[in-house]
Amino acid sequence: MTLQLGSDTLTARNHVRVLGVTISSDLSLEKRISKTCAADLYWLRTLVHAYVTSRVDYCNIVYVGAPNTITDRLQRVLNAAARVVSDTKKYDRGLDPSAR
Repeated sequence: MTLQLGSDTLTARNHVRVLGVTISSDLSLEKRISKTCAADLYWLRTLVHAYVTSRVDYCNIVYVGAPNTITDRLQRVLNAAARVVSDTKKYDRGLDPSAR
């Protein structure tokens, strides 16, 4: 669909972006929600890696030979971080939230 305004021709689009917000022609906000979730999950993974995984991994050679009671605590932290990123609960099978 096109619209003629004086010498300008405007063409209809399925999505428009206004102030950084993508709005579809049916006002469903589906594209906006999808983009927001994808970006937020990316940053969540990045934060988990930057603050949790990297700290546990830093100088991990010192953990060699440590008792399981010590290393199990670190494993629980990593498991909790994985659950946050994968949106799973403690007793879910695997890390796939659709497998619940």
